[in-house]
Amino acid sequence: MELLQKYETFASSTYSIKKIKSREGRIAHMKKYPFFLISLIMILSVLPGCGSESTHLTRYSRSSFDLFDTVAVITGFDTSKEAFDAKTDKLLQILEEYHQLYDIYHDYDGINNLKTVNDNAGVHPVPVDERILD
Repeated sequence: MELLQKYETFASSTYSIKKIKSREGRIAHMKKYPFFLISLIMILSVLPGCGSESTHLTRYSRSSFDLFDTVAVITGFDTSKEAFDAKTDKLLQILEEYHQLYDIYHDYDGINNLKTVNDNAGVHPVPVDERILD
C-alpha cells in the first residue's frame, strides 16, 4: 500500500511538472506568434510586386574612358536602350563637369579648376566654383 501511495504522489507531481512545462511552452509559443505574424505580413506585402507587369526591365551598360583618368562603367536597368542612354547622358555630363573641376593636369576654357588654383598658388587668389569648396 505504501508503494502505491508513493507512486501516486510521484505520478501526480510528474503530471504537474509536465503541465507547467507545457504551459511555459505555450507562453513561449505565444511570444513568437507576433514575430511570425509580422514576418508573414511583410512577405505577403512584397509578393504582389513579383507579378507579371507590362514594364519589363532590361540590363544595360555603358562605359566611359575619359573621366578622372579611369574607366567608368555605368550599369542599370531600364525599359529601353534609348531611355537608359538618356539617363546616362545626363549622368556622364555631370561627371564630366566634376572631372573638369577637379582635374590637376589640364586647363579648360572658362573654368577655374584645381590646376588653375595650383598654378596661381602664392601669386594671387583664384575664384573657384562652389563645388570645389564643398
